[in-house]
Amino acid sequence: REEIHKERKELSKVRSLQVSLLPNFSEIDRYDIASTFIPMEEISGDFFDAFYVSERVYQIVICDVSGHGAASSYIGSSIRGLLRSTGGSSEAPRDIVRQLNQSVVKSFSNIYYFSSMILCQLDLDTGDIRLVSAGHPACFYYDSGNRQYERIENTGPLVGLLPDAVYEERTIRMGIGDCLFMYTDGIIEAPAEGGKGMFGEDRLFSCFQDTIDERSMDIVHSVVGAVYEYTGFSSLHDDATVICIKRVE
Repeated sequence: REEIHKERKELSKVRSLQVSLLPNFSEIDRYDIASTFIPMEEISGDFFDAFYVSERVYQIVICDVSGHGAASSYIGSSIRGLLRSTGGSSEAPRDIVRQLNQSVVKSFSNIYYFSSMILCQLDLDTGDIRLVSAGHPACFYYDSGNRQYERIENTGPLVGLLPDAVYEERTIRMGIGDCLFMYTDGIIEAPAEGGKGMFGEDRLFSCFQDTIDERSMDIVHSVVGAVYEYTGFSSLHDDATVICIKRVE
């Protein structure tokens, strides 16, 4: 019992550290950004991070390391550190992810851990988003000017899978009222109450559409509420993270 208590105390410290490293999106003017982070265990293989790479360009990353628990958390922390080491560089997102992939393959290929990831750079003045999606579930985009919705599929393979992987880059101009919604697969793979079926991408997309006129935090809360209602308010089977970005002026 004493050893178990000691181990849980240490895991609690790691969890507190993970939470303390989460970015403060309220500091960003003209954009309404909200997020939630739901680890399945004390510590998580999911992480998200955000920081300035120049005076006006803000980089946001959402990442899901395969598995969950201590090993996934360690690899996620390593990936976060590698991305942070490029802070302030003028490299394009596709080049950042390509170099990251090479580092992860070199360091972790022998233990078969892979990561899906979205890395986007937001020009806070123009609203331009340069986005790379590495094997990640489709993110959703709403163009308020044309009242159109889009699913943005991945633009390259998982990080850590192929040493010579090439990543394409998608560019979007975010206008006032536009919205970008990103998540990890713990959301869409949430099991139905009774275990038959999963929440799924289509159900999530519908929830996003139904709440598009709300604030980012309300969209996030509605999605999480819908997921827990679907599961009968039971625990999720995987780590889950959501980020919602709206331009408000």
